[in-house]
Amino acid sequence: CWNFAVDRNAALKYQKEALTIRQNADDAWGLGESYSAVGTCLYRLERFQEARDYYKKSLDIFTVLDQNPNGKSRSLFNLGIACAALEQLEEAVKWFKQALELSESMNNLYRTAVLLGNIGAILGEMKRTDEATEYLERSLSLCKEAGFSKKYELFEQRLNKLKV
Repeated sequence: CWNFAVDRNAALKYQKEALTIRQNADDAWGLGESYSAVGTCLYRLERFQEARDYYKKSLDIFTVLDQNPNGKSRSLFNLGIACAALEQLEEAVKWFKQALELSESMNNLYRTAVLLGNIGAILGEMKRTDEATEYLERSLSLCKEAGFSKKYELFEQRLNKLKV
């Protein structure tokens, strides 16, 4: 995988080439991963609508496969961040909540903590303070329990902003 930090346009070019190869192969899982990778390149180039479209294609593939909850959860998460960047906050929360359900079922503590925090932060932006507080407190509890100190600090700051 091309290093995104070195040259993001080159990364996009190479990920699109990989996508073309996977479109011609009998590898649905790989195709879903390629759509996600192209989406990530576009997201990092701040081309959020295009990123959202690629993440949606990735989700569609992982939904049909129905054997890779991690790929589906990641696609849902990515759709959430793309929608948040597009200021489509209700839609971002919808995608994050679906990802949260899968992450909890897989016992993926890190992704669950991040999703809880992201949902809380967005609900806070939407002035839904009580709901935001609930999600952020759940995230903080999980971060503390699992030792995710950097995420704990981030979500603690977000919770403190709600209290101002």
